[in-house]
This record gives sequence, structure tokens and C-alpha cells, in this order.
Amino acid sequence: MHMDDSTIYNERRMTAALEALIAKARTVKMTEAQVREQRLSFVYGNTHIENELITREMVAQADEKVSREAAVARGAEGGQAAKTIE
Repeated sequence: MHMDDSTIYNERRMTAALEALIAKARTVKMTEAQVREQRLSFVYGNTHIENELITREMVAQADEKVSREAAVARGAEGGQAAKTIE
């Protein structure tokens, strides 16, 4: 495949633009809500490919359940740690 000078220039320009966007993205601090939405979108996209019956609502419900269970586990660990210190 032959590339002329304009193709090479455009590729370099695109690479520089992409590198600038990546550098900017690295500085973004997402909120917990944004992280959750990104996680739900990722999980839905991947699970829906394997099983078309999976809905966004099902993913959100599963996420809420896991979050509650993790909070309970953290609470139990905290309580256990307090007993150990006493």
C-alpha cells in the first residue's frame, strides 16, 4: 500500500490529537455516580452480548445488591476489628 505525504501528515495529526485526548482523559476525576454508570454500561454491554435477555434494569439491580452486601461485609469487618482492639 502506497501512502502519499498527505496521508502520513493526517495520520501524524490524528495520532497527536489522540495522544492529547488521552492525556486530558487521564486528568479527569469521575464522581462515584459516574464510575457506577460506566461500570453498569460496561457490564450490560458485555452480558447482553452473551444473553439478550439481560436488561439494563437487571444489571442495575444486581449492582445495588452487590453494593449492599459489600457495605454489610465492610460493617461486619469494622465491627470485628473493633472487638479485636478491645
